[in-house]
Amino acid sequence: MAKRRLSNPRRRSRIMSTWRDSLLPASFRGVGFFIEKAVVPAGRKGQLHEFPQRDEPYFESLGKQSKVHTLTGFIVGPDCFEQRDRLLQALEQEGAGELVHPWLGRVQVQVGECGVTHNLSEGGLVRLDLKFYPANPLKFPVSTLNTRRQLLGASESLLDSALRRYRSVMATVDAVRINIQALRSALSGVFATIQRQFTPFMTIYSDVTALVHSLVNAPLTVSTLFTTFFASFDGDSRRARRANGTSSIGG
Repeated sequence: MAKRRLSNPRRRSRIMSTWRDSLLPASFRGVGFFIEKAVVPAGRKGQLHEFPQRDEPYFESLGKQSKVHTLTGFIVGPDCFEQRDRLLQALEQEGAGELVHPWLGRVQVQVGECGVTHNLSEGGLVRLDLKFYPANPLKFPVSTLNTRRQLLGASESLLDSALRRYRSVMATVDAVRINIQALRSALSGVFATIQRQFTPFMTIYSDVTALVHSLVNAPLTVSTLFTTFFASFDGDSRRARRANGTSSIGG
């Protein structure tokens, strides 16, 4: 029975499979190398606050640790220098690249500080100290609409506009008041004379204020009254002249 279990190729494959079989061959931008040791931070970064005369410190959490990959590796073989040059070219290329991490899989990284070591006692071997930083896209601050500030600005603009319109209207009103006052002052001295000379239609104006209001609010009406008066006055004058001429001829 035990022999039958061992003779099962699928079960034998599961028994012989180890953690080494799940490791990926290391490479960066397609250039392979070997990794002896890989370190990546975990946990959270922060600031430890310690206070005088207090035994308990306070840790201020500042977010997750950045995934900075620190690798110790090597290149080996008769063509180790050619492999080294290809890897150096890949490391010095600008921009993000793909790192195939034996334990963590494929990650996008930016190249950091690296070191290459040659040792005469280790012929055909080039040692590597590599550092890779996460190539996350930079997140810029996003502008948001400050509706409260916009509302305050709009209300201030509306108030300023209303005040400007009010001042403009009041300036016009003040100018009209000044003009009316000047007109009233000018007519006050001659109103009695005008009233005597332009009787009877001037009897409709009880005082100088009524005449001023008519001149301001209904100038056409006053003009029509004066035109009618002068027309009738001119007609009377012509008739009087004709009558005087006729009497002279008769005499």
